[in-house]
Amino acid sequence: MPTTFYTLGVKQIVQETPETVSLLFEIPPSLKETFRYREGQYLTLRKQIDGEEIRRSYSFSSSPLEQDLKITIKQVPNGRMSTYINQELKEGDTLEVMPPMGRFYSDSFPVEGKSYFLFAGGSGITPLFSIAKTVLHANPLNAVWLLYGNQNEDATIFREELQALEQEFGSRFAVQHVLGQVSGETPFQLEPWPGIMDESIIHRFLNRHRPQHLHKEYFVCGPTPMMKAVERILQEKYVPKKTVHLEYFVSNAEANADTIKGKRARLTAHLPDQTVDTWIPEGQTVLDALLNDGYDIPFSCRSGNCATCLGKCHPDQVKMRTNMTLEDDEVAQGMVLTC
Repeated sequence: MPTTFYTLGVKQIVQETPETVSLLFEIPPSLKETFRYREGQYLTLRKQIDGEEIRRSYSFSSSPLEQDLKITIKQVPNGRMSTYINQELKEGDTLEVMPPMGRFYSDSFPVEGKSYFLFAGGSGITPLFSIAKTVLHANPLNAVWLLYGNQNEDATIFREELQALEQEFGSRFAVQHVLGQVSGETPFQLEPWPGIMDESIIHRFLNRHRPQHLHKEYFVCGPTPMMKAVERILQEKYVPKKTVHLEYFVSNAEANADTIKGKRARLTAHLPDQTVDTWIPEGQTVLDALLNDGYDIPFSCRSGNCATCLGKCHPDQVKMRTNMTLEDDEVAQGMVLTC
């Protein structure tokens, strides 16, 4: 996995909502191939804030079919990087950026088309917006149905752009908005459903939008309760697990009670340019042990969400406290998130 950061200039900052901005980057010709990406992927940013190195990953909201490379960042409470980007960053400033990563996309593109079901909550729309634009333009037979929940109209990211997509693609693209607070007048062409994205709303959406194709795929990104609800319903409907893609932005995981205990453990790590022998103190992760010893290891979220720190280990030698990225067959092959 790449560990190199590149200094990129911020070409434009777009205010999407009062708490959300999009960044468009200047990509020099020499880095065009390095920053080639897939819909649904993300960039990892690195910044020194108050004397501490902060890394955060943010999803592309642009499509690879578009000229500009764009990510979207919502300011979150106590979020040091998101606050810096929303409050202090200016056009013309630079950021250190790692090349694109992530696996929140499909490798299956049947010529006869596919039905895509997208479930977004809040800023979870970001990678799904990238996916929707890409698959709609990629095949004139594809259809996309989006269920999108927000607290209110002002918090709805890309609301005008989504309306434009509905007008452009007609019967092949439909958005159903869900709002916690609905005012008397709404700018949406389709009336939003009041409430939250609970199981009743999800069932209602799936009953309204039936698949138009033999091939179907499901992408989910948003608050954990919403994602779990979608996952449960799809399991109840016997949707094949391999067609369901989950992208967690925030982890609420607690340490697993079965974490291997001991005063310390021996670690032999095969890095791209060397083999390392070191010790891991009790309670420390593989990633932290290597970082503390001064090794340049790729990482970002440090919470089991993004797979930037992916590695392979001998069976039963490492236990993951949380895993929101790896498939069961990958875990069986010894793949681990070192964070």
